[in-house]
Amino acid sequence: MSGSAEAFLAEARKLLATPWRHRGRIVRGVDCVGLLLLAGWRSGAYTGRDITGYARHPDGKVLKAMLARELDIVAVAEAMPGDIACFAGALRYPCHIGVIGDGPRRTLIHAYREAGKVVEHDLESRFGGGRLVATYKLREV
Repeated sequence: MSGSAEAFLAEARKLLATPWRHRGRIVRGVDCVGLLLLAGWRSGAYTGRDITGYARHPDGKVLKAMLARELDIVAVAEAMPGDIACFAGALRYPCHIGVIGDGPRRTLIHAYREAGKVVEHDLESRFGGGRLVATYKLREV
């Protein structure tokens, strides 16, 4: 894991228990995209612009296009801790992102609306089974 990915992952973990808030970008509330941005900005691993223009239930094509403009795509099988995972929802379109964690089992750090906060849990137990549809790396700064 690169130093910037390590710093990004550490900042994402500092945001655990931060309340969920649609389009939130501050420590008083973030959504899944806001978690990526705030952790990226605070760690210096992401210096790009805000990713906006998505609905509360994002359209998969719009979300993937926004991510592809700001991040580098990486094969799912090659994703490492500190990379960004994009998941499909019940209707099979991409609608949620999180940060891949490290440890003996891969974890996911994400702002989870159903939990009402940023959480970390086992990646496969919650979002495995084909729901992981794309992975991205932060661009090196």
